[in-house]
Amino acid sequence: MKHENLSVKGMTCASCVASVEKATAKLDGITNVNVNLTTEKLTFDYDMDKVSIEDVKKAVKAVGYEVLTETETADEHQLRKEQENITYF
Repeated sequence: MKHENLSVKGMTCASCVASVEKATAKLDGITNVNVNLTTEKLTFDYDMDKVSIEDVKKAVKAVGYEVLTETETADEHQLRKEQENITYF
């Protein structure tokens, strides 16, 4: 088992935390899931033979939240989101 910490953006309440925890915990190979609203961190243990970090990211995204890349700061995240929302005519 490997331990992982991911930054999750977009959570605003306890219901958000519960959604992320549930989506992550239901993946095969995931244990010890914890989501902290204040720090916006998702921590868990996982079996690399059963599930990947990409699987976890997809599960979090499927319930409406975004996982920051390991090297992306909050400011970089905001800039990237703004650039993604630019509409070209």
